[in-house]
Amino acid sequence: MSRAVLAAILGLLATVLITVQAQQAHAAVIGDDYPASVAKKNVDPWRFYSGECTSFVAWRINHQLGVDFNDFWLVHWGNASNWKHAAQSSAVKATGVSVDHTPNVGAIAWWAAGSAGSSSGHVAWVAVVNDSSITIEEYNYLHHHKYDVRTIDRGDRRWPTGFIHFPGNVIVNRSVPKVIGTAQVGQTLQATTGLWTVSGKTFSYQWLAGGQPIAGATRNTFLVTPDYLGKTITVRVTASKKGYPSAQATSDQTAAVAVGSFTNSTPPTIVGMPRVGASIGVQPGSWSPAASYSYQWFVNHKRVDGATTTSFAPDASKLGAEINVRVIATATGYHKKKAWATPVTIARGQMRMVSRPVVTGAVRLGQTLSAQPPRFNISPTRIRYQWYAEGVPVTRATGRSIVLKQAQIGKKITVLATAAAPGYRNAPARSVPTAAVTRGTVTFAQKVRVSGMRKVGKVLTAHVPSTSPSWARLHYQWLRNGKAIADATGRTYRTVDADIAHHISVRVTATATSWLPGHTAVARTGVIRSKPVVTATAVVSGTKHRYVTVKLLVDAPHVRYEHGAATVSEGSHEWGPGDVFHSRGTVVVGTLAPGRHHLVIQFTGAGATLYGRTELDVTTR
Repeated sequence: MSRAVLAAILGLLATVLITVQAQQAHAAVIGDDYPASVAKKNVDPWRFYSGECTSFVAWRINHQLGVDFNDFWLVHWGNASNWKHAAQSSAVKATGVSVDHTPNVGAIAWWAAGSAGSSSGHVAWVAVVNDSSITIEEYNYLHHHKYDVRTIDRGDRRWPTGFIHFPGNVIVNRSVPKVIGTAQVGQTLQATTGLWTVSGKTFSYQWLAGGQPIAGATRNTFLVTPDYLGKTITVRVTASKKGYPSAQATSDQTAAVAVGSFTNSTPPTIVGMPRVGASIGVQPGSWSPAASYSYQWFVNHKRVDGATTTSFAPDASKLGAEINVRVIATATGYHKKKAWATPVTIARGQMRMVSRPVVTGAVRLGQTLSAQPPRFNISPTRIRYQWYAEGVPVTRATGRSIVLKQAQIGKKITVLATAAAPGYRNAPARSVPTAAVTRGTVTFAQKVRVSGMRKVGKVLTAHVPSTSPSWARLHYQWLRNGKAIADATGRTYRTVDADIAHHISVRVTATATSWLPGHTAVARTGVIRSKPVVTATAVVSGTKHRYVTVKLLVDAPHVRYEHGAATVSEGSHEWGPGDVFHSRGTVVVGTLAPGRHHLVIQFTGAGATLYGRTELDVTTR
């Protein structure tokens, strides 16, 4: 195959490819964007008469294609009928302008003078290209000096005579993008888009390091990380617009990425109470970027060996010393940076009491009280004592013990223990006050006893033996089953129904000024019993009505059920006993002689009831 034939085939394929691409429908503008300020003038900025078809197309060539076009661009373009001739001039063709019969979005539709589409020649802007039609935008065709949109089918006799293609149909970079910023670890670089032809474009970005694309780096900014230390950085900008092939331009490379520098916006700070025995710490401050930190503590500007953590506990030897800490920030790709905290001066420590002193011993005249030393968070080297009676220091009572004397009777005793240690403030600790100092405890010569009948309504009396001292005052409290009875605080107590089946006792307390109260063991009575009411009935049965059975009912206040035994007697005769259970009982008398009989019924309780009795007359035949 000859070279000429091969070239012809390749040209035909290229033409078909271009045609297919051109048949895809895209929109370029559609809408009257012709400047109103231009329409008001006689001659437009491109040296055409305003409002004419040539003026509108010149506006679109400048504004949409980015070509600095005017009536004398390389040649004289003149009226629309002359535009094909001008476009085919050698000077214009050298810029890439071409003329053919294939429409493209952004091409210039041209009608020769005397054609079916125009009698005097006409130009318009191709906005949409479809398989069977094109849509054009124009001025001064359907309406004088006005904007119109028309769609022309391919078979229409008004189809354009030809199409003029400016290189502005592709996006062209006029000035390459630039990288703004310093190529240094931790810095953010920003990309400019550069200058391009065609308005309404969108841009995408791809950053490169050492000429290789960086994964994920597709924004207009780029944070330089240590991964790119020593490499040059460029950015590739892609300009895109619907209906146009995308175009790319790459910036000049930066200098090799340099080692970064930390920014310390807030210096380190020593936190905590700077005093002996207390632990102080350090907050590293605010750094950008985030870093790892190392620490070194200093005392009076001298490094302390081993003090390289975030905390430092000054001992007594550091009292009054100046303490400071140095923080060093490190991170891969960054220069190390040091920062110092504001120094602090170590004050005396504060001993913290763990437990107060405890006073032991009997708080009575002539007895010895002792102080158990208080405990602190550190061990004091010395503790001094001072005893107090009702808050007043006791003269010469400065040891760990004190003997109670006449002057302390009736007063509460405390002890103040003051601890001391090198480098620390003295720490006072006071005991809890004791009870008032007494002469002794009131005592009873014998036990208290109670007299009186254990029966509802009877009076019980407490008998108290002599006390020591004899002038002690007595206080009574009567108890029911061990619990205090309201308002029963006298020496005597009259029992009531509520006491039935309960034990009654009395508690006596003896008090005297400057003496501890004396308590006696509770004196206890037996169970209080209730007086029952006995009701009896006789049942006479048998063929001769002489067989007698006595039924009885026992009732006592505050006693639910009565239990016990019952007997029936007449003169010297006695029948029974019969059991009484749940307050009811039966006694069988048997056969009696005919006549009237006077029967005596007696009940003896087994629980909370006393003796009960009733009488009954029975007549037999």
